[in-house]
Amino acid sequence: MDVVSQAPTPRVPRRPRYQPYRTVAVVAVALGLAAVPLLAIVGHRQLAVLWLVAGLLTLALVRVFRPHGTWIAARSRLFDVVFNIVLALALAALVWYVNLPNVL
Repeated sequence: MDVVSQAPTPRVPRRPRYQPYRTVAVVAVALGLAAVPLLAIVGHRQLAVLWLVAGLLTLALVRVFRPHGTWIAARSRLFDVVFNIVLALALAALVWYVNLPNVL
């Protein structure tokens, strides 16, 4: 075995110009998620659920077009995309039930 072939590959640091975009993306997702309970509190529950559906579909698209190096890459690419789309479709199908009267 060759000693050179066993050497770990050096990690290339990120270029500083990508850092602001990463920060903007995290802030945008945080604000988008914060809008969901805010909309529900002010009485727009259906709009809150639809906003959540739009956020899930957006994250699925980001995962499709940027498969590597994103902070949302927790599992395999296919699983993330399929799970987000199925969850978004299930929420969209149930959005009309959020305004049912209270049971108690």
